[in-house]
Amino acid sequence: FFRVIKYPDSPPPPLSYTRTYFVHPKIIFTRSMFTMMRNPIERAVSLFHYLGVADWEPTYDPDLAYISIEMYARSKRIEHNWMVRFLSNELERDLTEKHLDVAKEVLRKKCLVGILDEKAESFMRFEKYFGWPLPSEEAKSCHENFIENASNKHDHPLIEEGSAAWELLSVKNDLDMKLYEYGKELFREQARLFMNKNQQPQNAAPVPNQQTAQIGAASDEQNNAPMV
Repeated sequence: FFRVIKYPDSPPPPLSYTRTYFVHPKIIFTRSMFTMMRNPIERAVSLFHYLGVADWEPTYDPDLAYISIEMYARSKRIEHNWMVRFLSNELERDLTEKHLDVAKEVLRKKCLVGILDEKAESFMRFEKYFGWPLPSEEAKSCHENFIENASNKHDHPLIEEGSAAWELLSVKNDLDMKLYEYGKELFREQARLFMNKNQQPQNAAPVPNQQTAQIGAASDEQNNAPMV
């Protein structure tokens, strides 16, 4: 179930503080981008309130200040599975579960996933994975302030889960909701990238010792199982 992956002396591994990792087979080390994922319904509500007042934005829409969130959810203005569309490169036609599968694969193979509700942990991972140090106390202070107080944050009313507006937005963003849940799974799995070999996430299956893992890996090789 787990593999021991050892990196050669050159080039160095993506994470420099250890050279041997116990990782889930789904986790790979060739990620070239990162994302901060947010609940799609919360994202849509936030966008609705923001674009109705943000006259400095090119997508500013003053009409949004005069309609309800339910009217917005029923209109053509509402975003419709925005993230699945972009990750599957299908911006116009109807989406299917196949587009969701493509989006999931892009996240799994190419993306270090952050979750907005876990902002501090997410930024820590981005910085360690991509090697972005904070070079000064001023930079650290700026970083901490950004984590606590986003520069472009816009306070707005929330909607209740199960309300008419929530259900309308959920239908319009059904595939994005599934992708978001998958993103949270990846976020939990990718925690293993940032742990020493003797650590493991809470509620995770026990990590085997190195000898057991090597035996399992050797057995896989004998069975021609692909190594990830």
